Amino acid sequence: MNWRMCIFFLTAFMGMLCPEVLVCDTHTHIHALIQDQTRHQPATQYSLPQILDSLRHYAQQRDAVKQDYEANLQIFSQVDVLHKGFFPALVPYLNRAKLSEGIFTQQYTGTLKHTAQDSTTATLTPLGKENSLIVREFTEHITSLAQNINVYSQYIYGNIYSPLAYLSGKYYDFSLDSTWVEKGSLHYKIAFIPKITNYKFVDGYITVTQDNWSVKDMHIAGNMEFGQYCNIVLMGEQGSLQEHLPTQLQVKFKGNFLGTKINAESAQEFAYTRIGEHNFYPDSTFAEHPQQDNVTTGQKKTQRGYFLVKSRSMNLNDKGSLYMAPLMSPLLFHYSTNSGLSYTQKLKYTRQLPKEKMFSVAPLIGYNFKYKEFYWAVKGNYLYSPSTSGRFFIEAGNGVPQELRTSYAKLGHSINIMDNISITATAAQLRYTWHNKEAHSQDKTSFTTFAPEVELQYSKKGYPTFTLGYAHSLKGIFGSDVEFGRAEFDMQHQIEVGPMHSLTYRAGFGIAMDYNYLYFVQFKNLKDNHLPHGWDDDIGGTFNLLSSVKYHEIDKYLRANVQYDAPLLLVPTLLRKVKFITKERLYCNLLLVDTMNPYVEMGYGIGTNIFNMGVFWGGEVDKWDRIGVKFTFELFN
Repeated sequence: MNWRMCIFFLTAFMGMLCPEVLVCDTHTHIHALIQDQTRHQPATQYSLPQILDSLRHYAQQRDAVKQDYEANLQIFSQVDVLHKGFFPALVPYLNRAKLSEGIFTQQYTGTLKHTAQDSTTATLTPLGKENSLIVREFTEHITSLAQNINVYSQYIYGNIYSPLAYLSGKYYDFSLDSTWVEKGSLHYKIAFIPKITNYKFVDGYITVTQDNWSVKDMHIAGNMEFGQYCNIVLMGEQGSLQEHLPTQLQVKFKGNFLGTKINAESAQEFAYTRIGEHNFYPDSTFAEHPQQDNVTTGQKKTQRGYFLVKSRSMNLNDKGSLYMAPLMSPLLFHYSTNSGLSYTQKLKYTRQLPKEKMFSVAPLIGYNFKYKEFYWAVKGNYLYSPSTSGRFFIEAGNGVPQELRTSYAKLGHSINIMDNISITATAAQLRYTWHNKEAHSQDKTSFTTFAPEVELQYSKKGYPTFTLGYAHSLKGIFGSDVEFGRAEFDMQHQIEVGPMHSLTYRAGFGIAMDYNYLYFVQFKNLKDNHLPHGWDDDIGGTFNLLSSVKYHEIDKYLRANVQYDAPLLLVPTLLRKVKFITKERLYCNLLLVDTMNPYVEMGYGIGTNIFNMGVFWGGEVDKWDRIGVKFTFELFN
């Protein structure tokens, strides 16, 4: 990583520590209200703890009810770009927009479809000509936010922990602001603020009715790395089928990142056309709304260096689409002690075919600064049966050398043979050449393997993912001079052990048989970080201090990896206002092999929306002699 990138991330990091001014001024009253615990509380037949218990009880019940629905959307958005700053394309959600100063507005209509399996799709149609991509970027982000809003869920949206979650009293302070009677029903206004300043929590208030403990509206304000936001969610009319669904969403956002200053707001209205089996007439005002062009003021200037940090997406109409990553992005640089610094550039071409079939090609090129060598890869994928996830794939490329230069070609097929069970068959040819031939003058200069492999996987939501694979390199076929058999088993599972707390474990073993060159067996689950179930970061589930050379010296292994995720473990005890740390993690990794004593790694990590970092200490049980740090970027993920 060069000095420019260091300055960039230092600036971003310092920006997270800067004091912020809330975009919603009304929340100053909420803080004063809750902090003044001696104020007179409104008279009511229920105490505040009883009201909160009832709200949490019914919130869990309503969150458990899954139903599908469809709605028409009407949206008005406005973005005021006060200052472009430095590299505005680095601002998340605005990367594709060519930023220029001025006020931009746009109206949209659209549709929203949600299934009982929590799958949501939305379409947006502009009213009038669209000449500012920044408004659409902002609106698409807000619309994706609206798709996932659920005031009764443990998380309002994303990873924002709800004040109605069943253990929210651990993280929020509450106050009963007022009560009143409306249409014969008693209503409560309840204010809340987080006990610890953190991006995962919000402050604000909710209005609820005592009749059935339903939420009428929710006003929340919070912070993120790049600004502050204020959201208002209005729910459907009491007693209607829309009562537990949002009908209006209002969002205000104030952003400041590397000198790029933006004020934005969006108002969205939902008119439901179907809820479950019940159909409704669409709101005619949506179709009759007059069209108008967006208003643009200010000047447009070309930003220097813009092409370096901007991703590119090209819509080729019926010919497909092409995506290119930014030329300069932290995610394109990788560093490890063994391989040094490398840079990777990615392209992806995707074409949608009839009957939901799809074809994609993803070339990759890169350069390794330690070995001063270029590397490349191409991955092709043809999805021919969406219902069974049936696909053919092909891969080819070369590897970053450590002791060996590698080149490979792989052809495979994968399909779901029944519910939750998939089978993958591949045939791979790999060629190895010593990087330092002088050090291996007594050996052959190159080796080739041709290894057909079959892999069976069971994966079901809420259960462990099991993977069993067997590969056998056939000597004498396609130039192969290496023979071996390789069997591996892997099991992974993530368990929710509490609100925002999870335990993820991985266990497995491998064994090599009938080999003539042990060095080239290449255990798949040790060599790469294959994580079919998915972990919360790229650091857990693997060994971070162990050289991959060790993997070539073993003919069997037994491994276990455990990761514990929690939002606040040590940080609140030390610094109660470190708001940008949204995750803390504890790691424990164990490896048993014949060539060394049991190997153990212990680690502690933090997670933010910009980066993940882990610190590890370990070694063989009789000598803990290794310490290291691993750093991964999340900003552009």
